[in-house]
Amino acid sequence: ATAMSEPSVPGDHPPRALPAHVASVLADAPGRAVFLHCPLVVWIADAEGQVRELGPAWTAHTGAATTAGLGAGWLAWVHPDDRAPLVAALAEARARAASEEAVGEADVDVRYRLRRADGRYGWLRLRARPERGDAGAPEAWYGWSEDV
Repeated sequence: ATAMSEPSVPGDHPPRALPAHVASVLADAPGRAVFLHCPLVVWIADAEGQVRELGPAWTAHTGAATTAGLGAGWLAWVHPDDRAPLVAALAEARARAASEEAVGEADVDVRYRLRRADGRYGWLRLRARPERGDAGAPEAWYGWSEDV
């Protein structure tokens, strides 16, 4: 199989540290084991939606290094017809999560096509949920994508 190019994606933001309580999930042995061995493409994003941690199933699925999918880099593998609607759905979820009256209503559940290691696109279902800090504001997002 030939390696696919890894284009850059505009709109990527500088890394923002994950809150300590979120980062501790990955430092904890059981939490890290689940993250590393889950067959789903699992990820953790910051409050702005920039992916900061990406599980190894990303590489198995896309053939790309996990570092290539960080920030907004993962969007380069999303089918061009699905990219704008997916970005809009994620932005809408972040806006709902930021409003006080929407606590518990910010979950994301959307389908999109992702380029696989063989260059073909396959359908995935992305689901995500915000992690809220003590004040109730979203501090991070936990998400996963699965084949459909």
